[in-house]
Amino acid sequence: MADEMKKLLELPESAKEELGALHTPREIAQQPFIWRDTAARFGRERDAILAFLKKAKALTSNGRIVMTGAGTSAYVGICAEPALRTVLKAEARAVPSTDIVTHPQTAFIPKKNYLLVNFARSGNSPESVGSFRFANETATTVHHLAITCNKDGKLAEFARQDPEKAYAFILHEKSNDESLVMTSSFSGMLVAALGLAHIKKFRSFPRLVEKMAKAGERMLSRGSAVAKKVAALDFKRAVYLGSGALYGAAVESALKIQESTSGDVISAVESFVGLRHGPQAVIHDDTLVVAFVSSDPYVRRYELDLLKENHAKGLGMRTVAVTTQSDEELAAAVDDVIEVQPRGKSKIPDIARAPVDTIFAQMLGMFKSMAFGYRPDAPSKSGVIHRVVEGISVYDREKFMKDGVWEVFIGR
Repeated sequence: MADEMKKLLELPESAKEELGALHTPREIAQQPFIWRDTAARFGRERDAILAFLKKAKALTSNGRIVMTGAGTSAYVGICAEPALRTVLKAEARAVPSTDIVTHPQTAFIPKKNYLLVNFARSGNSPESVGSFRFANETATTVHHLAITCNKDGKLAEFARQDPEKAYAFILHEKSNDESLVMTSSFSGMLVAALGLAHIKKFRSFPRLVEKMAKAGERMLSRGSAVAKKVAALDFKRAVYLGSGALYGAAVESALKIQESTSGDVISAVESFVGLRHGPQAVIHDDTLVVAFVSSDPYVRRYELDLLKENHAKGLGMRTVAVTTQSDEELAAAVDDVIEVQPRGKSKIPDIARAPVDTIFAQMLGMFKSMAFGYRPDAPSKSGVIHRVVEGISVYDREKFMKDGVWEVFIGR
């Protein structure tokens, strides 16, 4: 099977520039390196982070962890929430920073000890800064953990200014993607979040990340041919399916195809079981279905039932399944199967699958962007979206509540 990513990466720089693909292919391909590096960095800082968690009382019966970010950064929290709840046994939930800016009172319960984990590629978006401030104003007690790709961003600077209340975990500088579409920044921050989930049982974490990195390398080499082949199809819609932690992978993947195609492909997200309750209606003859199939045999049973039903009804243009290891039943229900691990290997748990599985969606988005004649590094044909969100004003909520005055403290 052809390694289409390798072919793309080996093009002369002038050819990549002409395609508008100087950054995106490299940033997708570097992810296994970023994950290994992130795990090593987290290992070096583990004691300091654990001490900070204890200071924040985040793991006490009165402690709460809120994970936040905007767009793809918010989806890091959605992917990580199951791991923090099941491995760390923490009361954790994902709340977008866009919600904290508008509804901070719904994110924080009075008299609880909060750790606000802020995921951010640049750390400079208005919502990143706004969520930091509004948490301080709304929560009774709050500490901040910034997981960011930019050591010079505002969130990292806040941590340097107030080390008693804030801590910044900085990823490798290469994770600060130059492409508009977030790829290695997303998965790198998610690996850091998984490090947080395993902070009390850290001995197993480097082994888990190494297993993920090898699966990522396999996805890059074997999944790229499927991604390019599928991207050549004339689909106008894409439906991404995932259960549990893989629901977050589906959410992020749906955004990738929309961003990469400047909205020419419209996407939807649903759980396998939830698809029957109305959303199945969006799967037409022009629809691609991408299914992130669980490694858990109990969950997988429900997912296989749904895929077999879709197949029997003739729904969709094509269905691609991404899974740890396939079987005859799955292969018969879909058009393509991508196995991220060789047969016989112990399976990566679903809570750690999202970084690996979303590589397929990233490659699909990139190849579809090029199929449309767009530039993957900057695919927005109208310039509507940018690498760092622009045009947002964040208002001083306390001043408005007190005086009814609109005063901008971030933005234009």
